[in-house]
Formats: sequence, structure tokens, C-alpha cells
Amino acid sequence: MALYVSAIAFVVPPGQEPLPGQWAVGSITILLAWFNLLDYLQNLPTIGIYVAMFRSVSLTFFKVGALLVFLIVAFGLSFYIILGHEKAFSSGLYSILKTFDMMVGELDYNDMFFTPIYEKRTRYPFDILAIIIFLTCTTFLPIVAINLTVGLAVGDIDKIERNAVLSRIKVQVEFLDQIERELPSIIRERLYYSQEEKKELGFQMKLKTYFKQAQDVVEVEDEDNNTQNEIEEVKDQLKHQDEK
Repeated sequence: MALYVSAIAFVVPPGQEPLPGQWAVGSITILLAWFNLLDYLQNLPTIGIYVAMFRSVSLTFFKVGALLVFLIVAFGLSFYIILGHEKAFSSGLYSILKTFDMMVGELDYNDMFFTPIYEKRTRYPFDILAIIIFLTCTTFLPIVAINLTVGLAVGDIDKIERNAVLSRIKVQVEFLDQIERELPSIIRERLYYSQEEKKELGFQMKLKTYFKQAQDVVEVEDEDNNTQNEIEEVKDQLKHQDEK
């Protein structure tokens, strides 16, 4: 629904160049469209299981994200009070964003911590306190929190791999159910046959079944003949090798 609304907001009114706000909506529309395509790829038998893994890992991250938000805000506000004279921590919002950046591995210790202390821009007792909070932050966020997220994600992937067949069948059933509910009633009536109608069309159904079974038998016989020919060829090759 959000995709349709954003797409309509981007093209209305038709025939005119979009306004700056509409270009922003257009960027969101493209993002939602590709995510929607990714959701439909889940119905494919080959890569659908990997899309399911991606969704499971994303849900796990969002669940753990509730805990991470408290840690990021706590460390971000602490850095804002101690290192507020630095550009990266000049406001509470910037400080929280920088802390999130540090969580994913961009610690930037030399520019953010060492240089201000060395150049006396951060003086006692804030210099010692900044080092202590920095060490605590690197322990909880990049090490503990990220490893926790990775461990939960690996567990989800292992669970999906063990139930890959059932997961794929579940997704396909949900997809077919969605298609059936969205099809017009006229099309559903033309495609659906009740038990009584199948009985009335019994001869036709039996005829289709007979030819289908006959085709399967022919295919099996062809496979048997090919297998027998391959066995004979292998026997001939072994016989020639024994003679040599």
C-alpha cells in the first residue's frame, strides 16, 4: 500500500515536472519497489530460501535493536557532555549517530579521542573519563552487541536450513492463497471444478490421466533403455581393457 501511495504521489499531476518534494517521494518509491521485488523473489524455489533467511535475520536484528538503542543513546549522550567541543559530538543527535557509527566498527580513536586529549582540547578530568567511556563503549557495542546479533542470526539461518522444505512450501501456499483471493470471481469460477463437475467430466479427466500416465511410462522406458546402453558400453570398455 505504501508503494502505491508513494508512486501516485510522485506522478500526480501527470505531464508536469515533479516538485523537489516529489523527487524525495520518488526515491522512497524506488526503494519500496525493490524491496517489494525482493519479497516476490521469496516464492522462487531456488533463491526463495535465501530471501527467507534475509527476512529472519532482519527481524532478529530489529528485536535486538531495542536493546542496542538504549546503549547507543547512553554512550552518545555521555560523549556529547565530555566531547561536545568536537564536531562529531557537537549535538546530542550527532553524538548518537557517531556512536552508532562506532558500533559498526568505525571507532576513529585517533581523531575523536587521542588528538583532542593530546592537543589539550579535552582537559582533566574529561580526558580520563573519555578514555574510560570509550573502552566501555568498544566492549559493549562492537564486541558484545554485534557478536550477540551474529549468534542469533546464525541460529535463525540454521533453523531455516533444517526446515527449508517446509518453509518453501509454506511461502508458496501463502503466495497461491494471496493470488486466489485477488483474482476476480469470474476467473476463479472458470478455473475451479467442483467434485460434481469432475464426475460429469469423468471421461475427459480419465482420458487426460491415461495419456499422462502413458507419457510417463514412455519416459521411464526411454530412461531404462539409455541406462542399459550405458551399462553395455561400460562392459565393452572393460572387456577391451582386459584383452590388452
